[in-house]
Amino acid sequence: KNPPKPASAAAAANTKSPALAAAEAAAEAAQAAAAAPPPEPVAPLVPLSLNGKPHCQEMQLPEDRLRGALEQLQVGMLKEMIEFSSRTIITAHTWAEDREGALTEELDAHLRQHRPRAGRIEEETRLSRSVELVAQRRRVEKHMRAQSKAVRDQAEQFGEWVAALEAEMARSIERLHGYDSFLAQCMSCKGLDIRKREAEALRARIERDLAAKLAELSERIASSCMRVTDANKAFDAAELKSFEEGGQYAAENVGTYRRSLQAVDSHMEGARASQLQRLEELRADITQQADEALEYVHSLLPSHHEDMGLLEKLGELLEAARKKARTELGRNSEEGIAISQELDKLDSLLGAAAASNQEGAGSGGLNGAAPLQLCKEVLRSLDVLRGMLYKQAKVLTFLQSTGLKIEPVDLTLDAEGEEPPAQSPPVTPAGGAKSAAAKKAPAAPAGKGASAKGAAGKGGAAAAEPGEVVPLAGDIEVVIDACKRDTEALARAYYDVIFPAEVKGGKGGKGGAKDAKKPASATKKPASPKGRRSPSPGPGDEEGPEPVRPIRYPHRIPRRLEVLLQQTDDVLQGLREQLAEHVASGMKELRTQVIRAYRLVERTPAAAMSLLVRHELHAARRAHSDTIKTFYSQQQELLSRVEAIRGSMHPRMINPSNRHELKALEAGEAERS
Repeated sequence: KNPPKPASAAAAANTKSPALAAAEAAAEAAQAAAAAPPPEPVAPLVPLSLNGKPHCQEMQLPEDRLRGALEQLQVGMLKEMIEFSSRTIITAHTWAEDREGALTEELDAHLRQHRPRAGRIEEETRLSRSVELVAQRRRVEKHMRAQSKAVRDQAEQFGEWVAALEAEMARSIERLHGYDSFLAQCMSCKGLDIRKREAEALRARIERDLAAKLAELSERIASSCMRVTDANKAFDAAELKSFEEGGQYAAENVGTYRRSLQAVDSHMEGARASQLQRLEELRADITQQADEALEYVHSLLPSHHEDMGLLEKLGELLEAARKKARTELGRNSEEGIAISQELDKLDSLLGAAAASNQEGAGSGGLNGAAPLQLCKEVLRSLDVLRGMLYKQAKVLTFLQSTGLKIEPVDLTLDAEGEEPPAQSPPVTPAGGAKSAAAKKAPAAPAGKGASAKGAAGKGGAAAAEPGEVVPLAGDIEVVIDACKRDTEALARAYYDVIFPAEVKGGKGGKGGAKDAKKPASATKKPASPKGRRSPSPGPGDEEGPEPVRPIRYPHRIPRRLEVLLQQTDDVLQGLREQLAEHVASGMKELRTQVIRAYRLVERTPAAAMSLLVRHELHAARRAHSDTIKTFYSQQQELLSRVEAIRGSMHPRMINPSNRHELKALEAGEAERS
């Protein structure tokens, strides 16, 4: 028995066991690696030369591009393999037939050599003749097989030609049939007429193409049949020669073989005639199909014209209403612009008047005609502005006063240098300079919102009758109501024709549009908010009685009358909304213009009176200057006489000796005075 180990030795063994185990495992792995055979070298993906240089360049490509290229390469290689295989099979069959014939002739020759011999010369003659007969028969059979194959190929080729022609003509006729979809895409009657002419042109082109194709096929048939008969003639001329003709064929065999060739020729003549007959039948069939297709297109045109006529007339009526609205609104906008321009003109005239007054205060002012002319322009502009504001207020229905009426105003000024009027106007304030102030009194109410029709007449007066001014809303509303009546009458006439009589008054007849008869008020504000759109047809819009014929434009012409009228009402309601928006904006602009005009009217009296005063002052200065010029010489003479008298007076005149001088001076003064 082994003695027990000490406790310390056992503990040491336990502590060294993991390290020893790891060392032993590493040693075993090293031994196994040393004992294992070396790994085989991995073949490179790129082929290398003997010196290790790659023959190809290695690059990264996307998988989809590489896959597409590989698929194309695979398809191309398979196609080449199939073609090569077919050529190989055909070549092998040809070689086998030729080899079979040669071996058969060789076998016949060997068999004849081993049969009993009658005689050397006789046997040689008979052997050579039998070989010649067999060769003749084989050549004729080979030619007949080739001709049979040519006949079959010609029949198959004719079938392919006919099939190709039928397919091409079927596509053309289908295209002609497809004009029904083109008709549904037209947007006008002119477009329908264009499509009709295109269909007729296509029908004529089909006729021309068919005639050209049939002529070409006839030539092909004649050429293909002629090739077969020409081959028979060439074979007959080259091979079938009797002994009398210098050939090796017996007369009986020549007759037999020629009858076979004639049978082939007869068959080809019959085939040619039948194929030409088939072409004529095909011509008649395709012509009938093309005529039926064109008749089908023509049969669709009246209904398309009727529906398109309805749409065009509705469009014309709506476009006329839109054009009228655009014209009137544009004209009214131009009136507003003209009022603003006239306000700017009056403002500039008043500014020029103020500037001239300032210049005149320092330097004597302008010439005499300038202040008076500027004053006339100011008054004329004010009179024109009065009429324009009055007309715009009446057009926009902005004038609340019903009794306000403007009268013509005489613009003639009672100023120095002005001719008095030929006759006094019926309503005119006192003449003279006060008439300018009298003209401004009617202008002040115009600035407060009641404006007049602006027109500067030939005499400078604005004569406007309130009855001549038509409100904008009423004018356009009359057009809208007339358009509504016309569209409703037109739509009712169409639906009366398109739907049968027994269903009139139903969902698609007159009864469904009773509410559409109610015209909207000319002055009533549209109830719908801004930007309202037409309600899309609900499920009930497509229900109703069946029409006597299909509606050609169902996306534009609904099956129910009230839906169509609702669509037109939406368009007219849009015009009303546009009118209401324009009137609202026009009222705001007119209110601003009236306020501005009122401010200008406040400045007008002072400016006009200042200009008139300057004119009168200048006229007075000119008259004073003329008077001075008239009496200047007399003044100088009198002054000279005064100076002479003053010079003749001296103190010695009081002396008695000089009294006669004093008396003479007194007498002269008495005479002068």
